Amino acid sequence: MKRKISTYLLAAATAAALTGCGFGDDNSDARTTLFYDMVTCGETTPEGVTSFTFRAVDDSPEVTLTADWTPADTTIVPGQRLLLAYRTEVHNRDAHVEIAAWLKATGGQLKSAADISGWDDEPVWVNAIWRSGHYINLDCRLEYSAQPATFDLVLDSATAHTPDPVAYLYHRRDSEIDGFQRRVYASWDIARVWQQPSVHTLTIRLRDSNRDIQDFRFTKSQPTEPSTINQNPKL
Repeated sequence: MKRKISTYLLAAATAAALTGCGFGDDNSDARTTLFYDMVTCGETTPEGVTSFTFRAVDDSPEVTLTADWTPADTTIVPGQRLLLAYRTEVHNRDAHVEIAAWLKATGGQLKSAADISGWDDEPVWVNAIWRSGHYINLDCRLEYSAQPATFDLVLDSATAHTPDPVAYLYHRRDSEIDGFQRRVYASWDIARVWQQPSVHTLTIRLRDSNRDIQDFRFTKSQPTEPSTINQNPKL
């Protein structure tokens, strides 16, 4: 089922998971609205102003936000992907905004491997998957494990130089003990594949919570609507 993910859907699904403050702050301008976007953190000026860039979906225009905010977490460096909750009067326009909360996204650069055996050992409860520019973004739930786990997007190297490369969502735990599910937001940079002129589509293959193998195809030649599998996930 194909549906476009909206800012409001993401807001309803993520408010409890974000880090920071500002929700319901009496000092906030009542005319502003709280929006949520997956952004790339930019530089922070000596005056403490940080910039963020994002594309809402597919190849929509790039938006630049600025905020009076200095990362307290030293691991947040330029290039880090964040799920950002912020207040502004108009969405999807360059603006100086008020940050309400933020959450670091896992992920990073798209990896590649010749052997991807075991990629489907553990299912993933997918709430939404969408492309924004040269990023694939994922909102999901994973079975928690106290032991180290592998969770990444891995390109099948045999398909790397074809018009239709295939990447696998690799999820594998080192524990067989069932635990609770935790919310995970991820964003992978697919530029090295997506920006190849010969590439027409990128397929993301994953094993969903119903233990079915699903393919999500993102096509260059025409807009690809993100896929919302579970529109009303439980928090």
